[in-house]
Amino acid sequence: VLVTTPKAFLVAQNSSTSLQWNTFRIIVFDEVHHVIKDHPYRKIAQGISTARQENKHLDLQIIGLTASLTYSVTDSSVQKSIESLVRELQISHMATAELEELQASGYHGSIAVAEVEEIPLEEKSRNDVLPLELRKPHLLSQQFFERLDMDRSTVFTKALMSIIRLLEAKVAKMDSSFSSPLKKSSIKLWGKYA
Repeated sequence: VLVTTPKAFLVAQNSSTSLQWNTFRIIVFDEVHHVIKDHPYRKIAQGISTARQENKHLDLQIIGLTASLTYSVTDSSVQKSIESLVRELQISHMATAELEELQASGYHGSIAVAEVEEIPLEEKSRNDVLPLELRKPHLLSQQFFERLDMDRSTVFTKALMSIIRLLEAKVAKMDSSFSSPLKKSSIKLWGKYA
């Protein structure tokens, strides 16, 4: 049994021969609706499809779970999303639990009614949050570290960076060639680093 995030799985699969599709019997996609958008789940689904084309005897069962099958609203767009999901995962059977089934199994939920109340935001600016007018995508990394160095980051950011620095110090003790890539590489590469 392997439990992982989709991105971590893709990275691990690309660097390991023991994680190829023929080593699995069941793949469970939690929040399977992510397959129909630009998401690591989509890349996994495409990998499974390719593996099935290359090996017709690949015995791989896919189970997709979701509470929200699609982001679509209109009937036609919901239908298109479902067709895309069926095509991407090569689904042969789709099932849903009816309310009676859920209640027979002990479900005691009720229809929720949401009340939305607008809450006015404080006008004063916070020192630890980057003002909206300074939020430029191409400067995020630079601003992140500048604010961290000037002690103008949120409490969460400071705690997170403290943990990262401790982990990096441990890695550096085990591998003398290790150098933190955070300030040297693009924000896009941080996920790979993680």
